[in-house]
Amino acid sequence: MSSITNGKKVWKWIFVFFTLITWSNFSYAEEQTGADPGYVLGSEDILEISVWEDERLRQEVVVRMDGMISFPLIGEISAAGLRTEELIERITVHHSKYVPEPSVLVSVKKN
Repeated sequence: MSSITNGKKVWKWIFVFFTLITWSNFSYAEEQTGADPGYVLGSEDILEISVWEDERLRQEVVVRMDGMISFPLIGEISAAGLRTEELIERITVHHSKYVPEPSVLVSVKKN
């Protein structure tokens, strides 16, 4: 009986561990975007965009009046009207042509 009880305790701690890890990852993702998940980007927002492990792909950009931004390798891309997560997805798709499994972060520096 005690081995069953010990097994349940182990699974309980494994569950708690993974729950905490998952929760902290969500908090980290929100911190990295620099805005609440529902924030919609607009003209004159200042963004810091980076692709992990490549300093050349780290830039501070301004969303222009036409809603576009410029970023290395992908050129012009529409940003205004998107949530930060949507912009991350777009940049990731474009960079995946050049960088295997890109990890993109977008921070709103000033809105």
